[in-house]
Amino acid sequence: MKKTILIALVLIFWNISLFSQNITNFNLTDTYGNPHDLYSYLSKKQAVILDFFLVTCGNCAAFVPELEKIYQDYGQNTKWLIVLSMECLDTTDAAINAWKQASGGTYPSIGGSGAKSYWQNNWYPLLGGTFNQLVVIIPDQYGQPQNSTIDFMNIGLMDANKMTQLLYSLTSHGFHTGINDNDSENNNININPNPSDNSCMLTFDKSNEKIISYEIYSSIGKRVTIKQIPDKKDFINIDTYSLYNGTYFIKVQTNKSTETLKLIVVH
Repeated sequence: MKKTILIALVLIFWNISLFSQNITNFNLTDTYGNPHDLYSYLSKKQAVILDFFLVTCGNCAAFVPELEKIYQDYGQNTKWLIVLSMECLDTTDAAINAWKQASGGTYPSIGGSGAKSYWQNNWYPLLGGTFNQLVVIIPDQYGQPQNSTIDFMNIGLMDANKMTQLLYSLTSHGFHTGINDNDSENNNININPNPSDNSCMLTFDKSNEKIISYEIYSSIGKRVTIKQIPDKKDFINIDTYSLYNGTYFIKVQTNKSTETLKLIVVH
């Protein structure tokens, strides 16, 4: 009985840690000279995967192809998921690049004393010294980096079950592959306001396209609304009063194309 209670308390503490850990900013340069600012990504409402690794770690090498697949599937850091890895032994950039290339990775990595210090000062107290280590940081819906949350952690070997949990952490918060970002230059449709309270409006940038229908999907892919627009308008009002707080996707069919946009509902 005492053992059961102890395990329950450990699990409760672990879950609290996932959401209450303060996330410290960094502004560091990767092994190819590109700058990375964590708070800048989070303020743009981009989710961030931070992978902490060692070039001497077998678990870390085994995970490289899996992390590379996520990096490719989510648009190579060009959309709303940023994949970054940090080497924690103060290894040289050349050695990191050679190790990662041999393991099949092209996503950006940060090494040197900056990466080691950031991990040591901010993550070692929480994650310890066992590798591979990975966290998924979900941005605040209003773009306030200090209010971002840690939704998934891994310490040690990433198996298939943990990979499923990692991907669910992203999709359950609306970060899907193959969905256009609302800020994309290719989108012709705008949602205002977004986040939305009781209603929002879809408007078109191009006057020669008209909206034929739209469907609203929850973050787990369940369709909650479908509506035909018989008079083919270039703007429509959508009632969001009946929707629960959360992330949704609006699939809009026009007379020329289909576009999918992300909508956040906050009452």
